Amino acid sequence: MEKIFRPAVRMVILKDEKLLLCKMWKIWWLPGWWIKWWEQLYEAFKRESIEELWIKATLDNIIFTQDFIWSKIWKDNIHFLEYFCTVKNNEEFALVLDTYRNSSHSYELQDLQWFSLEEIPETMMPQAFIPVLSSYLRDKLSKTKYISGI
Repeated sequence: MEKIFRPAVRMVILKDEKLLLCKMWKIWWLPGWWIKWWEQLYEAFKRESIEELWIKATLDNIIFTQDFIWSKIWKDNIHFLEYFCTVKNNEEFALVLDTYRNSSHSYELQDLQWFSLEEIPETMMPQAFIPVLSSYLRDKLSKTKYISGI
């Protein structure tokens, strides 16, 4: 069985303290996905935002990481390391529900919605991120800052 390591980036896009989530495979996720080989985190962040949402996001802070192995659905074991990053230009996403259908990957999305912290669906992945988001919204603090690739 082939073993695959996949770093990924997730976008924490906020508007009026509501979080943008996209629905794929009947599960709610933060927008974003794999970092390609030879691509730095900030480059993947911009590319994924354009591919999925048709707006170029600017990376701000890394506020959460998730490390897991997904083997139930995939034929191969895939080891993920996901970076959950806030967006500097949140205001540019105000009309994203109307414009994301122009993106090259909009066919992957079953739905796209803004959710307050209290409204986040139980099927949102990962659930471990919700307390981190709550703390972030309350304190507006981040201990991790992305500087750049070396």
